[in-house]
Parts: sequence; C-alpha cells; structure tokens
Amino acid sequence: MPFDPPAKNEVRRRLLETTSWCLAKHPIRDPQGDLRTPHLEPAIEDWPTFAELNQAVSVLATTRRTLLSGQPNVEDREGRVLICEFNMSITSGESEGDERVL
Repeated sequence: MPFDPPAKNEVRRRLLETTSWCLAKHPIRDPQGDLRTPHLEPAIEDWPTFAELNQAVSVLATTRRTLLSGQPNVEDREGRVLICEFNMSITSGESEGDERVL
C-alpha cells in the first residue's frame, strides 16, 4: 500500500464511527442528501496524491468523530469491508485492461 495506514485499532474505530454515522441517518431515502454533509466534504484536487488522500481521510474521520461526540456508538461486531482503489478509473483509460479482482 503506497500510504501509511492508521493502526488496526484506529481502522476499527473509524469503521464503527462510519456505521454509527450511517445508522443515525436511518432510514436512508436519499444517499446523496442523507449521508453527506458539507462538514465532511474533503478539500482535495481532482487527482490527489496518496499523501493527500491519506490526509483527507484523516481529516474526515476526525471531523466525523467530533460530529458524533455524545451520540451512542454501535457495538463492535465482526463483518466485511469493501475496499476500493483510489484513482483507479476506466473513464480516463488507464485501467481498462486491468481485470484484477480484489
């Protein structure tokens, strides 16, 4: 991985906070309006570097943590996580031939 990921406990904490954020917005009728907020909009360029993405994710997680303070958190349970590769896009052509399955 090209950037330094947070420690395992921080990743788990961020996942629980993300779940808490989404559950607080339930029922979700409009994902663009119900789950998004201008406070969590990352300030990044169109083609950010991995360092810029890493910084934007850290800022987002810290801001979300602040917005969730005082609200109940979900319990820590086992589950699955979908992972995506940032800056991988077939619209610009650079990954059209890439058929890897993650």
